[in-house]
Formats: sequence, C-alpha cells, structure tokens
Amino acid sequence: MNIRKFLLISIFAIGFVCGGIVSVFADTACANLPSGYTQVEYLTSTGSQYITTSVYFDITKNFRVIGEVINPNVSYRKVIVGNYYGDDYASYSLEFGGNSNSYPGYFRHWIASRNYDSGANRFANSAQPVNTLISYDSNYNATNRIATESLTYNGSTQTFSWNTVTTSTTTIRSLRFFLDYRSNASGIAYPISIGRTKMYKADVLVGDFIPAKCNSDNVFGMYDLVSGNFLINGGSGTFSAGSVVPCNTTITLTFDGVSTTPSQCTYGGTFVPPTPAARPGYIFTGWKVKTVNP
Repeated sequence: MNIRKFLLISIFAIGFVCGGIVSVFADTACANLPSGYTQVEYLTSTGSQYITTSVYFDITKNFRVIGEVINPNVSYRKVIVGNYYGDDYASYSLEFGGNSNSYPGYFRHWIASRNYDSGANRFANSAQPVNTLISYDSNYNATNRIATESLTYNGSTQTFSWNTVTTSTTTIRSLRFFLDYRSNASGIAYPISIGRTKMYKADVLVGDFIPAKCNSDNVFGMYDLVSGNFLINGGSGTFSAGSVVPCNTTITLTFDGVSTTPSQCTYGGTFVPPTPAARPGYIFTGWKVKTVNP
C-alpha cells in the first residue's frame, strides 16, 4: 500500500499548523500589555490572597461586570468580586454559594446591606459545575434597580433577572477580587480562579483587569488597562496562575523533522508561501498535513 502525504492549504481564523504540530502564534484574548508584563489566563487564590481595585460601586449608576471564573468546589462561599462593609452600607458582591448555604455551587449576586432588603440578592436558577470555565455578565440598571445575569458554560447560557429594591446608598469601600470586606475589614477569601474582568460604571469602562505577571520579580497580579496600574496581592501568600497567553510571538515548527518558521515551511523541497490568495474576509494562517491512500 502506497501511503502518500501532501499539504492541504487551509484557511483558519488563527494559528499555524505545519507537519502535524499545532501552535497558536496570536490569540484574540491577548491584551498586549506593556513591556515588562506577561499575560496569563487566570489567577488562583489559595484562600489568603486578594486584590483591591480603585472601582467603587454606586447604586445610583448603572454598573456592569463581565468576566470569567472557575469555582474549584462547593466547600465554601467564594467571592469573585465584592465590597461588603457593615450592615448599613450599600454592598455589591458576585460569588458562589458554599455548603453552608442552601445553594452550594450556585452563582449569586447581591446588592444591599448585610441585613438584606427585600429581593436584594438572588441565586442562579441552578448550580454551576465546578472546575468549569464560566463566563458571566452581571448588569445592574440603576433606573429600575433590576440586575440581569448571564452565565455561559459548557456551550449553554443561563439568564435571570431580579429586583434589588435596596434603600442603602452609601458605599465606602472599593471592590476587591477574591474577597469582600467584613466590618473589621479583614474579609473572607477562599480558593477560586479569576480571569480577565471588565467593569463598567455609568456605561463607561472603569476597569479592565488582566491577570498578569511582572517579569522583573515574577509577582502575579492584575494589570488594569484603564488606569495603567499593576495591582498586587494585598493578603498573604502568593497567587498561582494559568498558562501564559501568547501574544504575537514567533514560534518554531517542525515539518518532516526539519525545524522551520511558518514563513519558511516547505514540503518535498517545494516552498509553500505563507500568504496565498484567500477569499475576501479570510486570512491564511497555516498548513495542515493530510494523509491519503492513492
């Protein structure tokens, strides 16, 4: 049997493929951080780390948070972002219920004092799976004080809305990742993984937080593209992190045992150009190898 391989030139959205080794050289999630910082997929707390932002929730203004999160288990209530401080102040929190709640593993949003005005917090319609990437979009409308939640995971989306109807208006603490404040300002944090997060206040982007590493000292934190500040751990211990997000890096591929760059990829001694004619609106980004039986 004569098995023959030939190059199949394909059009992809992203990435180079050559000789059966697949690598992505540019990622649409890349934030193009300033020199000296490396973007990572997410930060993971061990339970004693948190990051304080300069963003304040204001119940009189529209407020929206869009992000990604992974909940490792349902053992404890886990805060994604929050600012709870005392019973008499307007508080905001996105979190997961724990086994001490009636809804372990359920996404939860509350806007109220700790005493909870009527309808001031709401759990999702069903529990979200643990160790699963969840994309969320939490949108608070200050005019009617209705919050709308959208949770996407495993290819499906769950949405729900609720009326916050809170009378608390005073906010004295900025929002924190991994932690909300307690009356003693010490807070409670439990392990959770948080990815890129955007915050909008009065429909204006006020925070675009990118999990990142400072290359000079290998410290992990959140780089805020809006303020240009690198926010580091305010607690004890250190964050762990996800994989590095590739940003326009040049990679070396291997084809038929020969190392090459994408622009030099050849097969059988014949040069294969990196930019052949493509249909309008498409970009050629790589090669695939196809095995056929003639």
